[in-house]
Amino acid sequence: MRKTGVWILVFAVAALGATMPSMAQFPSTCQVELFGAEENPSTDHFDEGETRTFAFTVENTGELDADASVYISESPPGWSWPSSAPTIQSLSPGETQQRAIDITFTGDMEADAGFEMVLEDIECQTLGLTGGTISGDTNSPQTLTFTHAPLPVPSDGGLPWAWIVFGVIVAAAVVGVPVAYQQRGARVSASVEESEKDVIAGRGTSFPVTLKNQSNDPVPVRLEITDVQEGWSALTTLPDLELAAKETRTVYMMVRAPPDAKPGDLCVAKLTVKPEGGSPTTVKTLSRVDKTNDQTSEDPDDAQDEDD
Repeated sequence: MRKTGVWILVFAVAALGATMPSMAQFPSTCQVELFGAEENPSTDHFDEGETRTFAFTVENTGELDADASVYISESPPGWSWPSSAPTIQSLSPGETQQRAIDITFTGDMEADAGFEMVLEDIECQTLGLTGGTISGDTNSPQTLTFTHAPLPVPSDGGLPWAWIVFGVIVAAAVVGVPVAYQQRGARVSASVEESEKDVIAGRGTSFPVTLKNQSNDPVPVRLEITDVQEGWSALTTLPDLELAAKETRTVYMMVRAPPDAKPGDLCVAKLTVKPEGGSPTTVKTLSRVDKTNDQTSEDPDDAQDEDD
């Protein structure tokens, strides 16, 4: 009997050893990526009230079935798009899903827009005897910049052209200064009304920057991110633009916190405005990490809302 027990133990150990290599070969990669469609329409010169549809592809590039949520940045004034998209559930390896987003320029405000879409909370169901879930990875966010066509000039109310010409003649006679000497060098002012904002770790926030051309001539302007905290990222909706004479326009600077940021972490980001032929101006913004993604999902106020 004792020999029989010994032989049973030997066979059990051998069988376990034979199964270990196969268990080690279970797939373990958890990866879901997001791509913009190549045939997407142009992002420039939206007419007032115009809507364009942009397609995005979600692909499981890993080896396990995956779930993920889709984060979309908020639309700024003058623009409209959905604040969320359907979540990804049980996406098989190699499988793809499409997400279509309608972008509309409402014309309520003359401003360009920055759009960001990214996958979050990626989880995969593991295989084998233990089971369970693991966290996954994804690629960089998909960002787009939308611009609008010039809005129609308001009607002058039928003001007679004779009066207009008369006014020009009188103004020229009174001033008596050639236009060429009225303005020496381009002058563009830049300001941020709300320069401090809270942000969730791994997500972004946007700062509206108001540009005003104080010159009497059109001015090409270049926007550059000249300083940002290590690990954070920042971009502008429109790096290069041209301001018409006396034009005021709002652009957006987007600042994104790293996924591993902790509550209380700060980021000072600087945007330098460089008008052609004029002096540069720099504006500063401050982003403060308010919550992590885990804290957001476990917020008791959110849970109370769901119970209601």
